[in-house]
Amino acid sequence: MTILRASAAHDFLALVPTLTGYRSENSIVCVAFRGNRTAAAFRVDLPAPGDGRGERAVIDAVVGLLCRLPEVDAAVPVIYTDSTFADTGIPRARFADRMVEVLGENGFLVRDALCHAADAWGSYLDPECPTRGRSLDLIAGSELSAAATAIRNGDELAGVDSPGILPQVDDRERHRFERVLSRLRRELSGDEEPRVIAQVFALADPSPVPWVEFCATTAVGDLPPVARAWLLELIQSPPTRDQAMVQFAFGELAGLAAVADQEEWESGVDYGADDDLDETVAEILLGRCVMRPDVQRTRSAVELLRLLVASAPRDDRPAPLCMLGWLLWALGRGSAAARVIETALSIDPDYGMARALHTLLGSAVLPEWAFAEASGEAPVT
Repeated sequence: MTILRASAAHDFLALVPTLTGYRSENSIVCVAFRGNRTAAAFRVDLPAPGDGRGERAVIDAVVGLLCRLPEVDAAVPVIYTDSTFADTGIPRARFADRMVEVLGENGFLVRDALCHAADAWGSYLDPECPTRGRSLDLIAGSELSAAATAIRNGDELAGVDSPGILPQVDDRERHRFERVLSRLRRELSGDEEPRVIAQVFALADPSPVPWVEFCATTAVGDLPPVARAWLLELIQSPPTRDQAMVQFAFGELAGLAAVADQEEWESGVDYGADDDLDETVAEILLGRCVMRPDVQRTRSAVELLRLLVASAPRDDRPAPLCMLGWLLWALGRGSAAARVIETALSIDPDYGMARALHTLLGSAVLPEWAFAEASGEAPVT
């Protein structure tokens, strides 16, 4: 684990995007502390200016989330806004002051309260903050900005909603994928599914669990169209779709537990699945599980599914869209997840999983693993 120490407010702002894993826009990012160390970071939408009810709801949500994080005793809220210091000084000052006040009333030490605006940055707690704010160049030029980039291996951070925006797939590549999918479906119209797939990839077992594991552990760019086509075909089955979701997030054992769960449900026989994994798949899908997803594995699955959706025929998209939406929610990307699920419903308003996830996201429920201690890992965002 790499430890970075921010000695100044602009250094801290240089670290926040790496803590969350994305660039925030018109948002409040609250960084929670356990003693002197960061414990978690989470984002909520910034309410519209003058929306008193919305502001109160957001402050209540921030306090509620902090209260659920074990042993957290301090916080730094950061307001990201498209507004400017040039207009009226530091933006959203009254809202920020009220948030600081309520956090203090609830026993949280507010180490700082910061604003990252379109033209400058500043601290709501700094009486000497210039009316026009401080230069954003201080953040970009911070040594910790370079250190944070190194931690990400140089990867650029996307915007908060970017995972919900599909990649561009040119017409030639899309038509190629559709031809492969059609040919694969013709080949599989008989009784030769395992043999055909095994011949293509020299795999002994192309059934759902091994195949999802193959896709989960292979770089997206190394998966040929026929591999993605077979995955798309498999997940058209709702039980396999759900198994693939939990397996992408939690690993092969979770996939096996999901299969056992389904077989038990279908036959009424108790297979004695591992109780630690089999909190029932339904419970995991609802976030009622303190075991954390494998973040890197889940992020890789998100990239695969974004490509799969972008390449797939329209009628085949709801299943991978639901998987993509759930995995984004599992990573704490609720806004992007909501966009994805709305896309699924626009294709098929009666698709059951899309409707269920729409209800889940609409209730603003967060998975229980978001509040579990991370055992020295980077904060879950």
